[in-house]
Amino acid sequence: GTSPEIVKILPNCMSMGFLLKSREATDMQNTFNTLYFTAFVVALLIPGSLTLGVAVLVKREIDAHKDVFDDPNSSWFRDPQEAEILLAIEKDEKEAERLQRLTSWNVQPTWVHMVMLAGAVCASLSLYMQGGKPFAPFQFQDKEGLGQLPDGKVVNLIKPAGWAIVGLAGVTTLFLAIFKLWSAVRSKQLETNDASDLTGKPVEREESSLPATARL
Repeated sequence: GTSPEIVKILPNCMSMGFLLKSREATDMQNTFNTLYFTAFVVALLIPGSLTLGVAVLVKREIDAHKDVFDDPNSSWFRDPQEAEILLAIEKDEKEAERLQRLTSWNVQPTWVHMVMLAGAVCASLSLYMQGGKPFAPFQFQDKEGLGQLPDGKVVNLIKPAGWAIVGLAGVTTLFLAIFKLWSAVRSKQLETNDASDLTGKPVEREESSLPATARL
């Protein structure tokens, strides 16, 4: 059950309790500080030791049943849905490889390159602008509580630079959505072309129902 977890959790709880007590100005402050470090070390050693023990046991079992593990036709401890799952994984990998080939940088049109570069610039700017304190300070432990809010409104915590970061994040998301839309349209177009090549007949589709990017 959950009993073994108590062995890992208890030292962590004890170390935090000792840490809080060590911050009190009492005669036992040094004692609690020592107990904190001791409990903290124990809290680190227990999961590490358990992980090492499990690794040793797993290695021993693998060595003992190596012939069974190496046999691809073995059903020993095999999940009943393993074959189905492996097939689905293989299918996903092939689909990801196909999309990568169809939408890689080398095959992207110039306007998609511009969208991707603009998105990268916006994302970089939104990241670097965070170093300029775009938000007003607010401490949850402050006694004033909500009194720290400028004019009593949460939205006023966001400075002009913060709004700029929010805007850049929105623009970056928009550029990403445009790229995803282009990727989906291009993949659909090539699927249609492949189906046309296999049947020898063009596949009828309504051009007007496709986005403008699909007809480029």
